[in-house]
Amino acid sequence: MVYKVCSMCGELKDYCAKGLCKDCYHKKRREDNQERVREIAMNSYHKNKEKWKLNRKKDNPEKKLARLYAQRNQRKDYCGECGSTDKLHFHHSDYIKREGHTLCKECHLAVHKA
Repeated sequence: MVYKVCSMCGELKDYCAKGLCKDCYHKKRREDNQERVREIAMNSYHKNKEKWKLNRKKDNPEKKLARLYAQRNQRKDYCGECGSTDKLHFHHSDYIKREGHTLCKECHLAVHKA
């Protein structure tokens, strides 16, 4: 990967093309080609109507699973309390919503003892 300062956002990011980072390049490309993007989306919709309709439903099992994986990916490589990287655990602050944060073993035990 090549890192350069993006001419659009001014941040040091992974370089894509035309002096832009990947995010800015794709954002600008979508803005410049709105008709083509809309055409591709409509073609996709007409080819996969049933899938699109299923995704719009609230109780779609695929969406629930995707949300669960997204929440699992929020786990960090360090303790949220002390910054330790040893013996990490995921502390569930709310088991129903499956929310929580990463803690080391000592901090995790301290939370449960309190």
